[in-house]
Amino acid sequence: MSGAFVPSAGHPELLIAKGGSETTATVVQKVFTQVAAAEHRPLEVTDVVSLGENDPTGQALFFLLVAVSIGSYASVAVIGGAGAVLATGIRALIGVGTSFVVSILGLLFAGPVFGFVDHDLAAVWALSWLYSLGIVWVGTGLHTFFKRWTTLSMTIMFVALNFTSCGGIFEPALQPGFFGALHAFWNGAGFLEAARNIVYFDGLDVGGYVLRLALWVVAGALLLVAAYAFERRGKRPAAATPQPTAAEPARADGSVPPAVPAPAAVSAAQRAAHPSARPSGVQRLSPQAAAATGWSHAYYHGDRKLEEELEENAPA
Repeated sequence: MSGAFVPSAGHPELLIAKGGSETTATVVQKVFTQVAAAEHRPLEVTDVVSLGENDPTGQALFFLLVAVSIGSYASVAVIGGAGAVLATGIRALIGVGTSFVVSILGLLFAGPVFGFVDHDLAAVWALSWLYSLGIVWVGTGLHTFFKRWTTLSMTIMFVALNFTSCGGIFEPALQPGFFGALHAFWNGAGFLEAARNIVYFDGLDVGGYVLRLALWVVAGALLLVAAYAFERRGKRPAAATPQPTAAEPARADGSVPPAVPAPAAVSAAQRAAHPSARPSGVQRLSPQAAAATGWSHAYYHGDRKLEEELEENAPA
């Protein structure tokens, strides 16, 4: 609810809550001021949930969202680049530590430095850590698949879509339909609405937003599991490919001819006793067959001089 109009014959009253959204409250006030003016009655405006002393514009929590988001997705670039050689589990643990540091820095700005969160700091910090961890794990998982395009994808997801749909300036009813629909499940909207409810509405209906942030962490964990499986498959050794030996040159099509046993040596005494003898295991091939198999001339591994001698002494 953005506001409540209480009609009256004398002084109609408009109830608003600037703690929910200062800009939305301003829009509602302008609308019902015109309604009261049309009836020539003065409008009484009551702010039931006013903004904090250190947050006069109501944008402080939105800027906390921006700071935590930028710190988180910038960390992904470091983890994905410098930590690419590390195991997936190690990168996941680094992500937990990194998101913790980012959330602590956000807590310092929200509390001691600027003071726009003056109570329930621990709850806002826990939200920041959960929100940051979801971004870091999602980005670390995506880096395995997107590589150098990870930064661009993170900018689209957690800047362009995130900041516009979170409701930091206008609530979903005043946003374009696409971004209003994203508000229902995007993590930035979950963080901002939960933080507002903690700071301004005593933690009203925070559970659903916390569940949303937790589901984004689960999505990041699933992406890390997928990245682990993908990297493990890429590291499996390829099947050994037979390579041609010096005695078995590769064929023109790249295949390797079957191994042929080396011919037995023929001594000079054997050649004298059996002039027509050929080395054991040697077969004669035609030039065409020799070219087709990739082997050299007629007696694959035989000595050319021995071949000529055997041919000359062979019986007619």
